[in-house]
Amino acid sequence: MSVPSAAPICGFDIGTENCYIGVAVKGGIEIVLNDYCLRSTPGYVCLLEKQRELGVAAKQKQNTNIQRTFYNLRRLIGRTYDEIMKDENLPFPVEKGPNGELFVRVFLLGEEHLLTATQLLAMVLTKLKQISNNALECVINCPNYFTDCQKRELINAASIANIKTLKILPDLSAVALYYCFYRIDTKEENNQILAFVDIGASSTQCAVVNFDPKKSSIQVLAVEYDNNLGGRNFDEALANYFIEQKKLNLNKRSKIRLMAECEKLKKQMSANSNVLPINVECLYEDTDFSSTMKRETFEELCAEYFDRIETVLQRALYKSNQIVFENSKKEEDKVSNYNIKVIEVIGGSSRIPAIKKRVKNVFGIDPTSTLNADEVVALGCTLQSAFLSPSFKVVRKLKVIDYQPYQINAQYYHENRSDLKKYSISPFFEKGCTIPFTKQVILTCHELPIVFDFDYVNDVGEACSFGKFKIFSKETLTFSPSKMKVRLRIDDNGLIQVSSAQLEIEDPNAVEDSSKTKEEGEENAKKFKTVDLEHEILWLKGFLTEDKLDKLKSFESDLVLADKNLNERIDSKNALEEFIYKWRDQMEREEYYKYINSDSRRIFMNELKDNEKWLLDDEDNCELQSKTIYQERLNQLRKYSDKITNGIKEVNDKKELYQILNNMINNFEREPKDLTESFKNNSAHYLYKTTKSFIPETQTWINENSAKSVKNEFEEDPQLSYSILQDRLEILKECFNVFEKNYEETKAKLEEEAKKAKEEKMETESKNNEESKAANDTKEKTEMEIDSN
Repeated sequence: MSVPSAAPICGFDIGTENCYIGVAVKGGIEIVLNDYCLRSTPGYVCLLEKQRELGVAAKQKQNTNIQRTFYNLRRLIGRTYDEIMKDENLPFPVEKGPNGELFVRVFLLGEEHLLTATQLLAMVLTKLKQISNNALECVINCPNYFTDCQKRELINAASIANIKTLKILPDLSAVALYYCFYRIDTKEENNQILAFVDIGASSTQCAVVNFDPKKSSIQVLAVEYDNNLGGRNFDEALANYFIEQKKLNLNKRSKIRLMAECEKLKKQMSANSNVLPINVECLYEDTDFSSTMKRETFEELCAEYFDRIETVLQRALYKSNQIVFENSKKEEDKVSNYNIKVIEVIGGSSRIPAIKKRVKNVFGIDPTSTLNADEVVALGCTLQSAFLSPSFKVVRKLKVIDYQPYQINAQYYHENRSDLKKYSISPFFEKGCTIPFTKQVILTCHELPIVFDFDYVNDVGEACSFGKFKIFSKETLTFSPSKMKVRLRIDDNGLIQVSSAQLEIEDPNAVEDSSKTKEEGEENAKKFKTVDLEHEILWLKGFLTEDKLDKLKSFESDLVLADKNLNERIDSKNALEEFIYKWRDQMEREEYYKYINSDSRRIFMNELKDNEKWLLDDEDNCELQSKTIYQERLNQLRKYSDKITNGIKEVNDKKELYQILNNMINNFEREPKDLTESFKNNSAHYLYKTTKSFIPETQTWINENSAKSVKNEFEEDPQLSYSILQDRLEILKECFNVFEKNYEETKAKLEEEAKKAKEEKMETESKNNEESKAANDTKEKTEMEIDSN
């Protein structure tokens, strides 16, 4: 589809392997096609010394530049080097930073750079931004198991690409939002329990949600996952089977090619139970590879993975049962009313029949596939973006109450008082609490500042620290141990933050209430005031300061500008190359000889050959010249091609001009009938005579040049006769126009004079008639007087 000219309302689905862009348009949501007319864009980045490739172009270079092509970037952000190396088998080299972070070392634009996974992901987002017609803001997805740090790094990547993140929406929450909006009847009144299963390229997720049509809300009841189990495990199992079966000794590049073919084979087996072949040409050492596989063998190889998927589903069902049971006890409802009505499966690997069978075994009903398994997350993110946009009207808005996937613990202590113990709150935010969620802590403060330290409990039960906040006052406060209220919040994106902090201290300026003192029997009644405190981030994993973020934005902007300049240079080079090949072929045809003489043709051909050799030499040396150099060479060659083009134009247009001239001459041969003696003394008649005297000369010139045209005889400059012909036509046109104008003016003037003369004549006759009548009346009167006497 074509993207609107204005910045669109869109949602990004950033997958492990592929990315999708949804855009809100009138009547619904559509997926945007990239510059290769594909609906999906690979999340790949290829960084070469003089250029970078993104998306489809980067993936195409993976086999030739395997160590400089980076992918699976979503799985790398927000994690330490040790965490990544434990779970990932990366084909490209990485380095460990001073703080345990992961870096890749690249030479780009003549300089060496150490780039983080966040910067690489920002490059992918830059590509998506360009495809979406420079979206300024959008909703971005994330896996349901992302931590606080990973979500912050995702927002950082979007900021580096100059994209404002409206919301971070978990994958299955996006799917639930889209499903409830488009698949459930608006007249439905009863709550519905729905389950969604996502088997992606590298992870498995399952969520159970409660949709309340009356409140237009979707509450996620339970989320379970295995973040190291997905389609790539099945591909790798097939590849390892063939390697062991054929005793192959493959390098990284060959194994990547084999896994790509295994992925195709896996997709074919999902729809076909017959024995299927697999073939890879020149897989290793110029040796072709071929083998066969049937679905039963595949299911045996991946039985362990299918069992792990089933375990994830069972955990999700058990957790949702617990939550519904607890809610039903509070609301005094019957637990027996709880049942899952729909199980929707998405993700590329959800098409495998064995997985659908496991889903049915756990939930007891057949799974459905009514949604687009690959694109639905992008569609859900776009729908959420439309909800948040003030410029887009939606029939009804649904609210998502999300699920906190990790338990978060807190410790607080006085920064300058080592003699006071640290206090722990475990859990501070329970696993499964709603998002957003706010919690208030009341504690005794002996001295400021106070530090809050947060950690989350990972999948193996380890506490991982991810941030510290300091609460302090800019003013100097004097107080004894006082009560402090701190409000901490998990915001809409699932990020922890300090909302507010207040300290209750004695107010020295308060006036004592004597009556109250006497009544209560107190000698020293005290009054207190509440002081608002400040807070700041001491350390927060994934948090970037404004200065650091600005530097990264500037670096990415420089790369975008370099990409633009490079593309312009490549386009200019391609234009020159296309011109050379086009005219080299045309000048070898005899039909073009008549448009240029032999000397000019020889010079033109030599120029074409010299420029072609120059381009080939640059290509051999891997050099690319500036845009100006290519344009100068192209303009020089166009001087020869323009002569030929003008000759072709003369042939095509001269005949028509001859016809126009002949028609004008024929229409002007006879003198107008009303060109009487009155006209012959004015300018119209003079122009007529002048134009008519020019006609014989023009007619003779037409006859001579028409004969030349018939013989296909062309002048040294073919454009010359064509220009003369145009000049003569313009002269005649001008003369005819002036004559016609003067003729009409003179005619109108004479008609006006004749009309005026006629009116004067009529007026004179009328006057004479009146005088004659008056004389007659006088005569009659005189005669009557005589008769009476």
